[in-house]
Amino acid sequence: YFALIDRFNTSSNENKFKTSYGYVFQEYIGIFLKNNFTKCKIHPEIKYTKPKKQKQDSVDWFIYSEDKLLCIEVKSSSVFLESKINAKLDNIKDDIKKTLIKAIKQLKRTQDDILSLKYKELSIFKDIKYFEHVVVINDPLYNANYICKEIIKEEVPEINFDFHIININEFETLVSNQRETETFFEMLSFKTIDCPELDFKEFILKMYPDKNNRIPFLDKYYIEIFGKCNPTLKK
Repeated sequence: YFALIDRFNTSSNENKFKTSYGYVFQEYIGIFLKNNFTKCKIHPEIKYTKPKKQKQDSVDWFIYSEDKLLCIEVKSSSVFLESKINAKLDNIKDDIKKTLIKAIKQLKRTQDDILSLKYKELSIFKDIKYFEHVVVINDPLYNANYICKEIIKEEVPEINFDFHIININEFETLVSNQRETETFFEMLSFKTIDCPELDFKEFILKMYPDKNNRIPFLDKYYIEIFGKCNPTLKK
């Protein structure tokens, strides 16, 4: 992933691989959500018009039911390769400003605009009273909900709500294990109150000590790809 990002880096700040991957990753999250939620409603990003005809995008995905709304922002990167190798705090801060802080600001903007009741495009959420906020990232990020969250709060003190940072593997595992009950919102609310600094690897073990590591949605693709090498996977 990082090698391909480096391969397509140009002097114009536009990285075609990263942009394309981001769109695909965002769409995959939506497909995965629709496969795992049947009682709750799933809604994609909403485009709406702000004063002076300024076009604005909401967060990438919504999960909602009655008066509860989960806002999901998708980021294909959290910190970049140099930060992962050297783990220098200054490098991590610089990377987070380009990725996670942008995501958190988007979450806040969307919530504020929903609560303002000014935008007809967002009126489907007019009865929402309770919010949860999640950033789904592509890569593992250790201490995402402790050290990184504290950095974000220092850099953006106007953030007045808690939020969760979860990588795609943990997201798939947690959502798959709650599929029968569809209690994702309630679990996040519990985490916000009881263990906000816990990363999801530990939180999943707390919630599902006998968890199933299989992701049913991905099984058929796993078999399709690796079954060619190992015929026993098809059984």
